[in-house]
Amino acid sequence: MNIRSGLPTLKSGELDTQLFYALLNEYQRVPVVELPSTVPDGVTVTVCVPTYRHARSIEKCLDSILEQETDFTYEILIGEDGSTDGTRELCAEYSSKYPERIRLFLHSRDNNIEINGYATGRFNLLYLLSKANGEYIALCEGDDWWTDKNKLQTQVRAMSGSPGCNVSCHAAYAESARYSGSGGLIG
Repeated sequence: MNIRSGLPTLKSGELDTQLFYALLNEYQRVPVVELPSTVPDGVTVTVCVPTYRHARSIEKCLDSILEQETDFTYEILIGEDGSTDGTRELCAEYSSKYPERIRLFLHSRDNNIEINGYATGRFNLLYLLSKANGEYIALCEGDDWWTDKNKLQTQVRAMSGSPGCNVSCHAAYAESARYSGSGGLIG
């Protein structure tokens, strides 16, 4: 027992497991389906790609991740959240074409966590994070893409050289009028 918190003392990973099952018990009304893959164990990076209604951008997103030039292995976890615009079918095509790299999880809209009456992608993202096998985790939502083929290599090199570093980020550009005053730079 942890005296300060009054909670049982847990070994490494036990809390993560308990939280994951609490999430499933609370919000999973329909089982998540994982399509078959041959992604190896022991990858250095897991790239989590939550997506919903991103048919216009998901291919560009996935191509930008698949084009990464690294000296380590990485996996791509796609959480498709029940899209009806063709996103699900595109994700299934990529999963079939790259089974050694991509793990695809098909979600139901019935599992969404609502906040203030609005459905969110939180269950999808938390589910992906719980399935990650990498030492590092990178996020790229289905309507985003990477423009630098060395992004993962650069960030892993920087983080592995700084043991106290927990988070790595970089400036980004937005194709949105909201950021036109800064030339599209978000940073």
